[in-house]
Amino acid sequence: MSGYNFQEISAFTGIFMVFFLALFLLTVKTIYKLSNRLLAFFLFLNAIDGIKFLMREFPVNYINLEAFRWTFVYLVPASFYLYVLSVCYSNFRLKSKHLLHTIPFAAYSIYMILGIYMVDRPAKILFLNKMNDMPLMQFFQFLFELLFQVYFIASFLVIKKARTVYLENYTNPNISALDALKKITILYYALHFIVLSRWLVTFVFGLGEIRSWIVMLDGFAFLFCTCWYLFVALHNPEFFRGVHSDLKPISDTVPVQKKNIKNKTSETKVN
Repeated sequence: MSGYNFQEISAFTGIFMVFFLALFLLTVKTIYKLSNRLLAFFLFLNAIDGIKFLMREFPVNYINLEAFRWTFVYLVPASFYLYVLSVCYSNFRLKSKHLLHTIPFAAYSIYMILGIYMVDRPAKILFLNKMNDMPLMQFFQFLFELLFQVYFIASFLVIKKARTVYLENYTNPNISALDALKKITILYYALHFIVLSRWLVTFVFGLGEIRSWIVMLDGFAFLFCTCWYLFVALHNPEFFRGVHSDLKPISDTVPVQKKNIKNKTSETKVN
């Protein structure tokens, strides 16, 4: 079996598992519907992105669909961050302000509409051949990397705060779910560095054998990441149990309490 076939089999298996898990999350009866739907949406976006591993060449006859697939990646970091919030805080609800997270997706979609969707085939091909040298495309590539770093660092901070609150406000706390969520976040973060390596190798060495091996590794990592998520979820049935967002760490409340006590003491002395 060639390495290329191995990549295709790994990617197909991973995509099938992701779609199956997303379908399960959308249909299973549970009180944690929001977390399940956000996770299903995140997995669906990853499955759509994973289709690239099944392509032996650029889909010239489906340029619009391929460009549409590119736009989805601008929703991935934000969807994972919202999912982390829904797991860590039991009272988390989606609000209209969360639509702000879709601005990069909307901006890139407009760019694709002007550059690919609304032009004829020769113009599409010309755009594809030159887009990597376009300043605006380079800006969007930088924007995606910035968004990824910001959202995943924010996810780490949310998990850390929720873990602290849980330990300080509950008797005999079970934080295995939060620890599992942290491991999954680290895993996805590490997976992204394989993508960065592929971009760097492509930029320095072009489309060569080294890049092919990295692409194969990326496809296998996609499958491994999916399997690991299933493994963690099965071993943590309480995975969707969160804390209330109004609860704060003791380190945040103690100074306020000391200040109130000090004020009361001062008032007593004056009286």
